[in-house]
Amino acid sequence: MTGHPTSPAHRLAIELGAPRGDRDGTKLVPMLCGRDETGERVLGEQGWMFELKLDGVRILADKRGDRVALGYRKVRSATDSYPEIAEAVAKLGEERVVLDGEVVAFDEHGKPDFQRLGTRIQTRGRGVRRAAHAVPVVYVIFDVLVVGDRDVTSLPIEARKTILEKVLEGHTSGHLRLHPTFADGRQLFGLCRDHQLEGVVAKRASSTYRPDGRSEDWVKVKCELDADLVVIGWTEGEGRRSRLGALDLAAYEDGRLVVRGSVGSGLDEDTIDVLVDRLVANEVPRPVAEGRYLPKRGRRHTKPEIVVSVRHMGLTADGLMRHPVFRGVRPDLSPSDCTIAFAARGPSKDALYTYYEAAFAALLPHVRGRACPVLRADGAPSSSLPGGIVVDDLEALRFVVEAGGASLSLPPARTSNTGAADFVALRIEGASAIRVARHARELVTAAGLEAFVKASGASDLDVLVPLGDAPAGGAKVLAALFARMLAAFAEGLGASVTAVEAPIAPYAVAVPVPARGPACASLPLAWDELDGLHDAGAAITRLDRVAERIARGASDPMRAMHEARVDFARAVQAIDSFVRDPAAR
Repeated sequence: MTGHPTSPAHRLAIELGAPRGDRDGTKLVPMLCGRDETGERVLGEQGWMFELKLDGVRILADKRGDRVALGYRKVRSATDSYPEIAEAVAKLGEERVVLDGEVVAFDEHGKPDFQRLGTRIQTRGRGVRRAAHAVPVVYVIFDVLVVGDRDVTSLPIEARKTILEKVLEGHTSGHLRLHPTFADGRQLFGLCRDHQLEGVVAKRASSTYRPDGRSEDWVKVKCELDADLVVIGWTEGEGRRSRLGALDLAAYEDGRLVVRGSVGSGLDEDTIDVLVDRLVANEVPRPVAEGRYLPKRGRRHTKPEIVVSVRHMGLTADGLMRHPVFRGVRPDLSPSDCTIAFAARGPSKDALYTYYEAAFAALLPHVRGRACPVLRADGAPSSSLPGGIVVDDLEALRFVVEAGGASLSLPPARTSNTGAADFVALRIEGASAIRVARHARELVTAAGLEAFVKASGASDLDVLVPLGDAPAGGAKVLAALFARMLAAFAEGLGASVTAVEAPIAPYAVAVPVPARGPACASLPLAWDELDGLHDAGAAITRLDRVAERIARGASDPMRAMHEARVDFARAVQAIDSFVRDPAAR
């Protein structure tokens, strides 16, 4: 038997009937919350306990004697990233224990701050100790899986919590903290709203621990979002609500009025009485907003003049509100005040995790050693990672996804030589993009350079030209010249060519992700693959298809780009002669 038989936690595990057994915490995927969130209903139910939803990284800690291994949710080692946590766990009295919790960095107000934690996730090697001093972290522990020679996962969580209290009893390190539970879910949720915290995790008190999967015994209840939206129409209801079943709502996005769904829940008869008269008085024959309307009966349209307040649970992939509830009319606001963040656009975090795990080996040679700008699914720069990120392992990609990013741009310079550019990129858009790309290749080849091509999503193409370590300023001039020489040819075919300083990285998700249709990848192609691209472009660049292509061991047509040897001065001379004498091309 391992562990101290006289340990209070071990004795309690035996008394509670935990069977003999062990689990390797370095090889487990922790138990996850169910995918379907229950909303606030569960907060008032009996037989549940409630915890604050933490904004950190999930960590399993495996202690065997003095040896401690920390592991991320995706079964990757985290021991070197958080040495102070490993050392604190090593000092626990149990000889053998497996713990589950989250590593969290707190801001100056004591709130979890994931952006602050990013410094720790990205730091490697000798910088870890400095980062530990600059950004202290805490391991907030909420579960125990093994104590001594007892596997406690089959015990209800209430019993495991009691054992965990014994494990941490008397521990004085500021790096370990027992995550408190609450009996009143509604009160805890109100605290989250008041202090702008993420929400609550509800756990059935009788639930056992089931690793490697999701369980409806654990559910997330996120704080709802409030939005002010403009009424653009209404639809019929049933029974007493036949005259107004739901309001169609929209918000302004880049000056355009865009449909954001409809709301019927929360409307009472008095409010309907007031609204119907105003809606009818301002009725118009056609829709006043663009986008997809939900299919509803008896739709009528109105001028965008009435502003209402709605509570919702975020947006779907096509920008419509999830579970909206009417809160009231806002006479104090004008329609132009109505905007709503499109944070839910694009693939889910789980879909991004799955894709990047499959694509990481192919992506890494392109991004290694570069501070890659992070892009959201809508194509906008990430505000959480404004300085970009150096991706040298899969955990860095996980951090990108956790921070709300979906893709990486490929800067032309490595961090080791920021004054140089080792490639230039041309973005080609339009129905004749393939023909223009081939012409670009001819021009590049005539200049003594090599051209590589990739699909940038479903239809656009990027042509990348390696330059070795060319001066950054000279590379920009060269890219502008290429684009200028191709412009007339492209325009005649209804296409366009622009020089792009940092294209989407090969094998990264192509952004912006379309509101409709599958998410695609930035896929390197062999030049002869362009022949069938007209019909198969969207299909072969789908994330699942690209993952399958990588799994089959397909070669990367762009892999050699970063090792190309280039006579930059000679290429500039050749292009200069083309500009002076177009017939020489």
